[in-house]
Amino acid sequence: MSLLEESKFEMQGQFTGFIRDECGKRRMLLRAGEESILFKLPTALRKQLGDRLVPGHAIVVSGVEQRDPLSGWVRRIISRLHFLDESVVSSHCTVRVCAKKNCWKNGGKELWQALEQKIASAGLTDVVRLKAVGCLDRCKRAPNLDCGSTQLERCTPEMARALIDELARD
Repeated sequence: MSLLEESKFEMQGQFTGFIRDECGKRRMLLRAGEESILFKLPTALRKQLGDRLVPGHAIVVSGVEQRDPLSGWVRRIISRLHFLDESVVSSHCTVRVCAKKNCWKNGGKELWQALEQKIASAGLTDVVRLKAVGCLDRCKRAPNLDCGSTQLERCTPEMARALIDELARD
């Protein structure tokens, strides 16, 4: 058994879609110059990006590259994705609130109500979409909220209002 070499990476390119690799795993395809590169985009990050990740967008991805020195096998795992076209980020934003039992009973309902009120009072109803979603896989740190690459755990209504204030400034 060989030890994998790990290093950090950052690459810029054009998102071209998702495909299955030779093992049947779903991978993100990035076009960087003349090269097409496969990346593992963790499900949680893919869900955060939602419908904003559309083929043709210019993006920057960063994360960890694992390389087997004997076989040459390489796997790149994305931990952060940034859109180069800021209109993709600012034109539409989805705030996802976990509506599963644990989050909802531990303050999720109050969080939802605070967000509805703040989005309306800030005049962001056309820009910020509030969406109740299933489990965000952080049940022990409920209630949970995601907005783009921002993840708020044990989120209070005050934290949510501050997030909306920040979105209003952008």
